[in-house]
Amino acid sequence: MYKVLSIEAWRYNAGWDWNSWHCIDEITIDIDNKDACFDALMQYVSTQDKTKFTINDDGYNIVLCYHAEYDRPLFAIEYGNTL
Repeated sequence: MYKVLSIEAWRYNAGWDWNSWHCIDEITIDIDNKDACFDALMQYVSTQDKTKFTINDDGYNIVLCYHAEYDRPLFAIEYGNTL
């Protein structure tokens, strides 16, 4: 079981700082299947235009980013904090 996080991030230099994040759901998923992670995170987005989003692995989270806004992080699956 993995936490789904909603992310509030601030633009900082060439990247983003996560100002705060909140658990909005828990899911069971194959964390190695990036396509499944992408589809799972897209359910929390109001638009379904997948061309506007990318998915990144920061070594701790699978992060859904809005690439139309400089890859702004929106939602994540937290896997680095599981027991």
